[in-house]
Amino acid sequence: MEGGNDLPISNFACDANEIGVRLIENGKRFQVTRTVVENGAERKDQQAFNLPYQVSPANVSVKFSPRESNGTLHIRFSRPTGNGTTPQGEHEVTRFLVAAQSGSSQQRVTIGIDQNAEFYKFVPGPASPYDTTFTVVLHGAALEFRSAFAVPEGDGIKSISGKQSVNLPKQPFVEQISVEDLGSRGKAVIVHHQLPAASNGHEQHVPEQNLHVQLV
Repeated sequence: MEGGNDLPISNFACDANEIGVRLIENGKRFQVTRTVVENGAERKDQQAFNLPYQVSPANVSVKFSPRESNGTLHIRFSRPTGNGTTPQGEHEVTRFLVAAQSGSSQQRVTIGIDQNAEFYKFVPGPASPYDTTFTVVLHGAALEFRSAFAVPEGDGIKSISGKQSVNLPKQPFVEQISVEDLGSRGKAVIVHHQLPAASNGHEQHVPEQNLHVQLV
């Protein structure tokens, strides 16, 4: 995301998967959670940051650099303008893991779609017996869900990859796509039919949402 405001938070001293960032209070605050271990006990360290204006998930990017200042989180946000960004080439939307479920009859995890008048919502289906990683990529009007998992084979393991592609009616702007954290079930990818409304002095309804943390 070019321009906008950058909120750097340093000295995290933890892994990216131990950090959570959530947009709360109708898009007016960030809530940052870090998993801390003290004397062998795990606890959650939580901070909240006020924003100078209302933002939507489509106007926020979160990146974590473990080698910068003992682990630095950069939250970059901008005021919605109504002008969309068209990605050039492939644009990585998010990555996530669907945790294995012992005894599942599913051979692999597939992506389902819900649709209404406002958006398309892509949701991982039931878990399989294997941990499955997904990389979600936008390539033109195609949204690709690239999966990978490993299965036992003889004395070793076999890696299996796959791709599920959905052709959208037209190429969306980057700002039309948001991500919802589903915990061990992975993440839902939401493609909104319209761009977020431009800031015009009137607040929009912004639901609370966990934000994707990209490792850099």
